[in-house]
Amino acid sequence: MTKLTDDAYRKAIEKGERFILQALPCMSLRDVVEQLGISDKELVRTAIILEDNSERVCPSFQFDLVNRRVHPVVGYANQILSSVSDQFDTAAWWITSTDTIDGSTPLDLLDKGELTEDLVDTVIHFSQQGM
Repeated sequence: MTKLTDDAYRKAIEKGERFILQALPCMSLRDVVEQLGISDKELVRTAIILEDNSERVCPSFQFDLVNRRVHPVVGYANQILSSVSDQFDTAAWWITSTDTIDGSTPLDLLDKGELTEDLVDTVIHFSQQGM
């Protein structure tokens, strides 16, 4: 069994974070605060906020800009996930396909308007069990 050095581990984490940032279009935290009309302290509870080259950014899919809010089901999922994971792991959950929802990702279902709190609970439950 090969043991990762601290440097190799750090590089692997950075590579994963870059992948997530490339896979999820983001808005600057400043733009989100302006467009939603809420403080960044309020966003911390329900939105994913990532670091990208020392800038705080938020994956755009989380927001309903017309109604100036975090999509309710997104906020629900993020609150559960962020209690047990870091922000990048929470972001990765949205773009990870799972057999629990027929090979789709939670983001796919959100885009189709099919993601519900019950489905979020189911996907999280089974993902925590390693299924």
